[in-house]
Amino acid sequence: MRFVFDVDGTLCFNGLTIDATIVKALEKVKKSGHEIIFASARPIRDLLPVIRNIEYDALIGGNGSIISKDGKIKVTCSINKSSYQRIRQLIQQYQLDYIVDDSWNYSAKVSDEQPIYRQLDPSQLAQNINMITIDQPIKIILLAIPAQFYPIIYQELQLDETVSVITHTQEGNIDITAKGINKFTTLQNYFSTVEYIAFGNDSNDVELLVHAEKSYFIGSEDFANQLSLTSSQVLSKDNNQIAKLIEKLC
Repeated sequence: MRFVFDVDGTLCFNGLTIDATIVKALEKVKKSGHEIIFASARPIRDLLPVIRNIEYDALIGGNGSIISKDGKIKVTCSINKSSYQRIRQLIQQYQLDYIVDDSWNYSAKVSDEQPIYRQLDPSQLAQNINMITIDQPIKIILLAIPAQFYPIIYQELQLDETVSVITHTQEGNIDITAKGINKFTTLQNYFSTVEYIAFGNDSNDVELLVHAEKSYFIGSEDFANQLSLTSSQVLSKDNNQIAKLIEKLC
């Protein structure tokens, strides 16, 4: 069986590490002969430090915009140049904080008060470069958008038919990738089509969870219902409970 895990908010609750009880459960998954794929909103660069002590088979990063498979990193699809230019204009017009990822380096303006700050290149593996010099943007996050501008910016982005937009209204963030790119489409296009079990916790996991043979949502029942995940079993953010379920499944 293939196990596909989101990371932040699903297995990792402090932005830095995965609890030892869950790590042991994942070790049992591998020892039982199953396959592990981590599928994260993080780019590969920021995913590696969190799962460095865990054996896995492949990585899906940037909400499906990049993969690491057989030891090689590959961009699945990047945001086109004209869309990227318009997004840069929005950033400048509204003076937004942002993270723009390419295949390895990034461009970012992030307050150290933002939760995502500690997750941004924690092992200092890459360089923070000028966003104009990024030729192949794979994922963009617009951060802490002021409430009065959020609907305006969202509507602007929705007019662009070449990008996919995921909203995180509670944080005031918006995630942007190329159109049709998400964790499930990348799993489907770049890996053999076999049944899988999925774990996730957010709107960027919906497609992955909906198409799984078995799916588990980490978080509140209300949020799962809001995302129309009626077929997913809901679990609380409890390391022991999650670890026991993983062991049971394998």
